[in-house]
Amino acid sequence: MSVENIEDHGAVPNPDDPSLSAARKNLHAMINAADAAGAGGTVYIPANIYYIGDDIGRFTAFGGREPSGISITGDGPEQSVIGVSEHVSDSQNCTIFEWSEGVNHGTVSVDNVKLEGNYENLGNLVSNGNGGIGAKCEGAGTFNFSNVWVRGQYTMGIRIENGDGRLERCTIEETAIALENDSGGDRVSHHLALQPPSGDTITVDSCLFRRGSGEVVDIHAGAGNVVLKNCWGRSLGTGVFKISAGNRIELRNSYMESYSQWLEDNLTASGDFHGRAMARRISSNQSETPTLVLDNVEFHNCNRHAVEARNYPLQLQGDMVAIHNAARDPGRDSVLRDDADGALTHVSIDRLSVHDSDAAVFSAPNADGSIGTVRRANNAGLGDTGGLSIGTDEPGKEPFAPSVPTKDDVGINTASAGSSGPSVAWQSPSDGTVLDGSVTLQIAASNHEDSPDGVTVEYNIDGNSWVGTDYNSDTTYFEASLDASTLSNGSHTLTARAIDSDGDKSTATVDVVAGALFADWTPQWISTTDDWTVSSGDSFVGGHALAFENTAGTRDRFAISCDAAGTHADVEVIDRFRVPTINPETNRGFHARLFLRGSGSEGNENGYWIEIEDRNDAFRLGKYVNGNSTTLQRFGTPAEDTFFYRRFRATGTTIQAKVWPASESEPSGWDVELSDSSLKSGWVGLGSFDPGLVETDTISVATGGATAEMVETDAAPTISWATPSDGATVTETVGLQVAAGDEADSTGSLTVEYRVDGGDWTATSYNADTGYYETSLDTTTLADGSHTLTARATDSASNAATASVGVTVDNPLAISTVDARNVTESTATLVGDVTSLSGASDATVGFEWRPVGSNTWTADGRQTVSATGEFTTDISGLEADTDHEFRAVATDPDSVTGNPVGFQTSTTSNEAPTIEQFDVIDQSSTGWHQYQIEWAVADSDGNLDKVISTLRRNGSVVATESTGVSGSDANYTHVLRVRGNVDEMTLTVNDTQNLVGHASQQL
Repeated sequence: MSVENIEDHGAVPNPDDPSLSAARKNLHAMINAADAAGAGGTVYIPANIYYIGDDIGRFTAFGGREPSGISITGDGPEQSVIGVSEHVSDSQNCTIFEWSEGVNHGTVSVDNVKLEGNYENLGNLVSNGNGGIGAKCEGAGTFNFSNVWVRGQYTMGIRIENGDGRLERCTIEETAIALENDSGGDRVSHHLALQPPSGDTITVDSCLFRRGSGEVVDIHAGAGNVVLKNCWGRSLGTGVFKISAGNRIELRNSYMESYSQWLEDNLTASGDFHGRAMARRISSNQSETPTLVLDNVEFHNCNRHAVEARNYPLQLQGDMVAIHNAARDPGRDSVLRDDADGALTHVSIDRLSVHDSDAAVFSAPNADGSIGTVRRANNAGLGDTGGLSIGTDEPGKEPFAPSVPTKDDVGINTASAGSSGPSVAWQSPSDGTVLDGSVTLQIAASNHEDSPDGVTVEYNIDGNSWVGTDYNSDTTYFEASLDASTLSNGSHTLTARAIDSDGDKSTATVDVVAGALFADWTPQWISTTDDWTVSSGDSFVGGHALAFENTAGTRDRFAISCDAAGTHADVEVIDRFRVPTINPETNRGFHARLFLRGSGSEGNENGYWIEIEDRNDAFRLGKYVNGNSTTLQRFGTPAEDTFFYRRFRATGTTIQAKVWPASESEPSGWDVELSDSSLKSGWVGLGSFDPGLVETDTISVATGGATAEMVETDAAPTISWATPSDGATVTETVGLQVAAGDEADSTGSLTVEYRVDGGDWTATSYNADTGYYETSLDTTTLADGSHTLTARATDSASNAATASVGVTVDNPLAISTVDARNVTESTATLVGDVTSLSGASDATVGFEWRPVGSNTWTADGRQTVSATGEFTTDISGLEADTDHEFRAVATDPDSVTGNPVGFQTSTTSNEAPTIEQFDVIDQSSTGWHQYQIEWAVADSDGNLDKVISTLRRNGSVVATESTGVSGSDANYTHVLRVRGNVDEMTLTVNDTQNLVGHASQQL
């Protein structure tokens, strides 16, 4: 796989879009670039405008006609543009990039480009059953979009159907405008369609959305999670979320505004899509109830209900939700709404404000759960809250003020997009290299618009004068010679600078060491100077560390002696070190030795040493005597990529050692203390047996019985608990607040974690408004009684401090009513949830149910549970076509009753839809097979969902078209067109309950 420039394959900029032939040339150059890049390769779009087009069915088919897993990159979304040509026919599918279904594409990246749909200049695509998507990801894989501008797509911005991924700093605007207008207001579509499978998550971060006929995100299928955070939106035709599937849908730290005058002026076919709602569940493609989380969000200007559960339930959670000017249309009765077949269920919102609406806050007779505080003003009252518990109702109070981004905070990174400077990187020397004698410097540099030798490359040392280089066509590097003897002993920074023909500049640096590395150190035994170098980084106390690594992969007795310490009998050493990666292979993982009383030669080695021994997950104290190895004792537990201190002491025949994490205080006692008289004196040094990287940050040596002093580092942070206080009693979910600071590190930059009773550490986040590091703890996961909360603050130098408080957990048994499932004319499955046993070993639970209006509850499903989670029972003998309600109850050890939940028994069984018309008209011409399918479908239950036409060859699908339908009847025309022979046309219709009607014709 490789990176292929489309201009190297024949692409020519055509910013004026002069003809279809020019667009066709660019499209085929892009296809050829993908073929040359190979599976997993990258297509590079230079800084220019390239309109594409042809009459080939699909522009691209990665994983089908073209290789799979193709990534796309450019020089920035304001520079590198791929657009749909206005010269394509109305029968052309205008999707720019498509990753085909049935293929795992691995990890795909699309970055620094603009995808221009050009909808204003296209024909009526929808009349021929076509459209256009900026990026359509049908196959499996991870799809990442960064700094991408998607504008003017006929149908949709980005669609991810069977994978996970991330969208970051993208701008998506003017989506499906022509679709709504050309369809006469019958169809709209969305900026994003995200359908992650169960267990997967798609995250959308710092993106801008505006001017679309549909939602920001349509979640039509998939049981995974969708997270939008730090986003901004305006002119949202039907809102933010359409939730027909999914597990957990989150909107955090975001600003969204639905209605705008722009929508009224530009969506002219129907007045129904000028800013409908914010989040709604009005259809369902799964049995599970999704959860919508709204956390620190601000909503403005929707014509209908802001949040709606119609026909299906929706769980609602969050905090700091501010809604302004919702339910603008006359006759809309509420801002948050459910109906007889839907419910806002398991509601758990801390703070909600609703302002400036003629409607009530709630019309939610089936809702259950709680809201801590409701603030409201300029509306028609609180309304019907159903089973909701409102902690504090504050009419007349000002709205909450979530912390949300502005338009300028999100979307494409124009600073990045505007940068078209050359690339530059050091090839040789690398970081930490020791320079000796005459050295050849090699710098890699290029620019997409200039040939390599057309770029000017210079370097300097420690910020002094720039020195020129020469391009070597044989090595393809820019080169210069440096006499390292002219440099002072010690560390130096080399900076390379590349300048292209436009005068744009880029730089790269490398830290090296001149001369003095081995002035006070001598490689011993098998080791040579090639095994030792210098690592650089802020995590080291002095910015550098002595690094061991045998790049040949040899395992042997490597060592280096500290000549400045001399040769001694009574000696103590303390060092600070880490092993970034411990080798986990069998009989591997012997790293990071610290030596005392070293001597001898290769094959006849002597010395006491401490090392990491992975096979026993321990530190090991051992010795070499005349080349023979002996283990003296194992102790402690090592960890990779973690700084440790070691204190190692030999006095007479007494050998003492201890090792502890650098984030903790030094223990008072020794881990090992034993007597051994094998070795009398020798050098102090470092070493390793496995060849992997070891970094020694500091080392301190004391002789004659003295104590080695720890090298001074930054002072440890300060830390204390703000909430809860020591001795507090806590219940349910409690907020945790920790005060922490550091003299050297900036405010809010510390790593602050907490744990319960010595368990795993859990991260917190810094809240600039309160000045505390904060998170929350669900105490229902803990047994009732006493617990210890410990907080730990770690600074950038790995210094750490801890603070603890004792609390008492006292939670009641908690139970909730979930829903009724598998409901028929006379039966149903009732579902409850034990959310906390409050330390009890078990609980007696069950249900009570009745027809709505009855005064008598019927008890059913009594059972004993010993763990939290759902419990069920099946009931029968229900009346058909009747509203019922039920509630979950517990009788022991506490008497608790959940909120009632309603359900309705059905009247008749659902019938499959039928095909009323299926006429196939052959419109084929030379080289092409084209068929027009006139169809009509019907469903006696009135729940039509989708119609699919499929063209087959030898049983394999070669073309397909689908149309979403609803109600009890529908008719439409599909057109399918392919090259090559075909032998069968099929028509399939399904309803919302996935019952199917099918017909086929031989061709």
